[in-house]
Amino acid sequence: MPDSFPSNSPAIAVPAVSPLGASPRRSTFILRACFQVLLAASAFVFHSTFERRLDGLGAFDQLDVIFDTDPSTRIQFFAAGGWRQRCFVHPLIRFVSLPIRGAAIFADQTGITVAPPKVFRRGLGMLVAPVCSALTAVVMFRVFRGAGFGDLAAAAGAILHQVTFSQMMFGSIPESFVLSGLGLSLVLLCGLVLPTSDRVAWPRWLAVGVFTTGVTITQIIPTCLMFAACCRCGGRGVRETARATALLGGLSVALALSISSLLTFPNAGSSPLTPAAQAAHYAKFFPSRPLEHAFGMIAALPNSIAPPPARIVHNRRDESNRYQIRFTLESVSHPGTIFAVWMLFLVGLWLGLRSDAPVQRALCLGSVAIVLYNCLFHALWGYEWFLYSQHWLTPMVFLMAAPLRCAGRYRLPVWGATLIALTLIAANNSHRCGEIVARLEAEPKVVVAPLEASE
Repeated sequence: MPDSFPSNSPAIAVPAVSPLGASPRRSTFILRACFQVLLAASAFVFHSTFERRLDGLGAFDQLDVIFDTDPSTRIQFFAAGGWRQRCFVHPLIRFVSLPIRGAAIFADQTGITVAPPKVFRRGLGMLVAPVCSALTAVVMFRVFRGAGFGDLAAAAGAILHQVTFSQMMFGSIPESFVLSGLGLSLVLLCGLVLPTSDRVAWPRWLAVGVFTTGVTITQIIPTCLMFAACCRCGGRGVRETARATALLGGLSVALALSISSLLTFPNAGSSPLTPAAQAAHYAKFFPSRPLEHAFGMIAALPNSIAPPPARIVHNRRDESNRYQIRFTLESVSHPGTIFAVWMLFLVGLWLGLRSDAPVQRALCLGSVAIVLYNCLFHALWGYEWFLYSQHWLTPMVFLMAAPLRCAGRYRLPVWGATLIALTLIAANNSHRCGEIVARLEAEPKVVVAPLEASE
């Protein structure tokens, strides 16, 4: 029998692609696009509304009130630039102010707004966190889709990430932490295409490496950990992986610091602190009892997902502050939540390690390495565990959502448990946000004094 028919044979007089066959694919693409737009819009509306509520209560007028954050200084940096004294630790964070200042100049010259430029820039600076959180939601959906999750499973994973307490809070606070969360989601997105022996996709990895390093210089280590896991699962040898990882880390740090130096050069007014001076400043954040502080990690990871009520302690600032209280999750724990979150984490790790797909194994290994690195690093540095929860939230949620990808014949109970868990987490965290607002409303108000940033 011949391998092919003549071109005039009626046996092949059929269209290669049926017009009807393309319709489901097109409709699926439209549904995915609509869901991503809806997800981003919902995240932006929630965060911008909650942020305006906190700002209206004066929670952003001083430092440390909302879980040791410094929004009173960060809004100024987002709106007007600066941050020269921290150009080594946060090399490229000043880039955030460039589009804001450009938009303010354009609005002032065209008469779009009648608000003073300073007020208008502050309003735009308040949008940084909600926009970053909305972008993170879309990126996480794409990460789950690329990692082998179905559409519904990817949607559930992205929603889980958005309703965690860490994302609800830091997506609504003008701080740099939400930028770190966006950077880590982009790191996972890069991991969907594994570096092989003949192709590494350097431009993509370098761009993400410079971004994460530019936000906080220590975030180059999680980026390199994910890159190394992807190289190994992509078939590269140990030495080859080590050389490529060192090259990525070195180039990312060098590029971020070089760009930061170029941006600093025109402003020759006051010299920024040297790296040695900054290191001496940050040395005070090493805990006095590191072993005791390290045990807080057991509850810190679950608290970033769904915590009990936050503790309220006296603000260590002076008596002229607007609020004399500070919210904290230190020494706050719930045994049931701790057990459930850690069990999901371990199950996700086991499912990822036994997967036959190299991408899933790479993201699993990279995610657990990032979580363990942050546990070790923040056990030795920093006071408030929750303050740095964005540094591990994205890989942790990725591992916790793994059962949705591997449900198989247990699909019904897994999805039932997922719907219950999402409902409980969203309800719990919304209630916690309401508790914070209610307590701030009940506190007596005094005049705010100008303060310096603590971190």
